[in-house]
Amino acid sequence: MELRNKELENENGLTLAELVTFLKNEPSGRMMMPSFGHPHSYRGYYDEIAFVPTEERRSVVGALNTVCGSIFSTYYGWKGGEYVMTECTPVWIAKKGCEGERLTEEMLKSWLQ
Repeated sequence: MELRNKELENENGLTLAELVTFLKNEPSGRMMMPSFGHPHSYRGYYDEIAFVPTEERRSVVGALNTVCGSIFSTYYGWKGGEYVMTECTPVWIAKKGCEGERLTEEMLKSWLQ
């Protein structure tokens, strides 16, 4: 696990806490597309969270509710195990069961409308 954490230090991906902070700093009526759909354990790293990207516009408040609801929730890994997602958990964008990409601030900015 420590090796994985060191690897993450070199990436620009966001954690759940950073994602919440970003969304809270946006106007509540602002829209985004895609947005954050169904949260699940990421296929690549079961102890990390992924959100299915939505295909419809959604408000920042709606996205924030989805993201906040995932913190301290338990998700099941693809080969078993239960994983609780915390504020420090890295965030991915991926369909359930598929590989995806780390969520970055640049990606989020491109979703805002």
